[in-house]
Amino acid sequence: MITFQSIPNTNIVEFTIDGEISRKDFDDLIVEINSKIDDFGSVNVLEEIRSIGMMSPSAIWADLRWAVGHWKKVDRAAVVCDKRWIEKMVDLMQPIVSMDVRHFDLDEKEAARKWLLDGVD
Repeated sequence: MITFQSIPNTNIVEFTIDGEISRKDFDDLIVEINSKIDDFGSVNVLEEIRSIGMMSPSAIWADLRWAVGHWKKVDRAAVVCDKRWIEKMVDLMQPIVSMDVRHFDLDEKEAARKWLLDGVD
């Protein structure tokens, strides 16, 4: 399941992944992200990962299609989780994507928000 919220008057969308991800979950999130891109020209995202379950094949395909066309419109991505393998993935992604991607531990969620708002480490 994906739950999300936009931070008013900013280009930030926060979302939480907790379990299985359906195509509807993904589509609803993308509508919100695209709205921020339309309003601000780009988006910053805070992705909190509590648990990762199955992702429907149609959601995977939609994710890949969206990413190809929009990844340059994501300025910063804060990935908040306690899973070390995801932290390693973030470290591997950083040099190959144009966005600034950072990992934060679960207890650093406020620091992740501040980084997205201010761009300060």
